[in-house]
Order: sequence, then C-alpha cells, then structure tokens
Amino acid sequence: MGIQLDEQQLGPVYSLVLSLAERKRALYAEDLKLAVEEALGRATPGRFALRDIQVNVQSGMSSTAEVSVSDHGTTKTGSASGDGTLDAVFRAIQQVTGVEAELEDFSLAAATQGSDALGEAVVTLSQGSHVVVGRALALDVVEAAASAYVKALNWLVQPEREPPTLRFPASETETGATIGDPHHR
Repeated sequence: MGIQLDEQQLGPVYSLVLSLAERKRALYAEDLKLAVEEALGRATPGRFALRDIQVNVQSGMSSTAEVSVSDHGTTKTGSASGDGTLDAVFRAIQQVTGVEAELEDFSLAAATQGSDALGEAVVTLSQGSHVVVGRALALDVVEAAASAYVKALNWLVQPEREPPTLRFPASETETGATIGDPHHR
C-alpha cells in the first residue's frame, strides 16, 4: 500500500488493526488503509476523547445514551435522551463536555464492503461563525458518529490549532485539501 510509519505511529495502527481483525470476518486492503488513517487521526492530541457509549433504544420511546468522555485525562460520564439514538448520544456528549454547538451537517456511510463494514461518520458543528468538521471510522456506526462529534468539538475548543493538511502531487492537483478546514464542507 506504500504507507510509511515511524515507530511512534506503528503502535496505534497495530492496535486498531488487531481490534478489527478480532471483530471482522475478513479484512480488506481498504479496511487497512482506513485503519491507518483513523489510528493516525486518533494520535492527534485533543482536549476530549471518547471512552465509552451505552445506548438504549425502544420502539415508540425516546432513546437514551450514556457516554464517558475524558477531558484532559479526567473521565466524565453523563446521560441524555433524544429523538433517536444519535440525538441522545450527541446531547450526552454536549452535557458531559459543557460545549454547546449547533449540528450543521451529519453523514454516515459504509467505508468498506460487507455487513461488518467500517462506518464512516462526518459531523459538521458550528459556534457562531466558526464551523468545524470531525470525521471518524468504526465498526459500530454509533461509535463512529460519537467519535466524529468529539473530534469536531476538539476543533471548536482549540481553534488556534492548525488543522492537518494533505498535500497531493502537482500532477494530480495544484491545491491541497485541509482536514478540519472551517471553510471546507
């Protein structure tokens, strides 16, 4: 696949690939590529980190979610109900972090093949004129959505942090794409 990792990057990638191998019937090249991207993204420091999610869904009733999020290393747990699983999860994350944000956009798609495919979630949040994007992958789509939400919150609480930039060879394109770019949707 042509991916070069240093020793510091190898640990998180190896752990995530092992976790995927334990949970999936088959791993494909795309699974491995996305696992590398996700593991390297997780290595990016941020104030908040998702630790645990528990959801309760019952037809005809409000969904509830309990989340644990670490804030500078201290884990906080909170719960909320909502009009659906993700609404409950997002409300619980806001309650635990204390960060108010407007959900501007949300998308969820299968990133690989099969019923045990990796789910890719993209969450766009705003606070006033500040708009940020969080992206995450996981086997569980609720976990992917929650992780993407937390990553977006990290951009909101640390706006001075420079988002990572992907540079492509000039033969492919003349401009780079910036992840977390407040002007890119």
